[in-house]
Amino acid sequence: MFRGIRSLIVLNIAIAFGAFYFYNNIIPVANLKGQSLLINISKSKPAFHITPGIFYNGFQGYSIKIGNKEGEGEQLLSDIYIYDHKEAKKGNLKVLVASTGIMRPVANDQYLEIELHNGATYEDIDRKFVEERQKMPWA
Repeated sequence: MFRGIRSLIVLNIAIAFGAFYFYNNIIPVANLKGQSLLINISKSKPAFHITPGIFYNGFQGYSIKIGNKEGEGEQLLSDIYIYDHKEAKKGNLKVLVASTGIMRPVANDQYLEIELHNGATYEDIDRKFVEERQKMPWA
């Protein structure tokens, strides 16, 4: 009985050493190369992470939704909605809407600038007292 199990034990030990080598040497190098590639793509195409039609929350305090991205480097954006969430738990009080815009890195790729065209800012007025609310006309 031990003769039959001996070959399985040797096979399991070989698989264990192979898995250890693979996870210790190959996987970290592949992860490093993948992350480096993703960072390089993000620097060359700043709008890479933003998917058209889906809200992107990668910028602290803001949610961005775009309708379309095009042009060289996908930096030309259209139908842009930027929601300001800097005041926590307040909801969507400030919204910036623009028909077109250009997204580009500035200051040695340290910051991201969005130049907006044909846009407007909308802000909800938060009235704290009932008397102030009653003075507002209803639309």
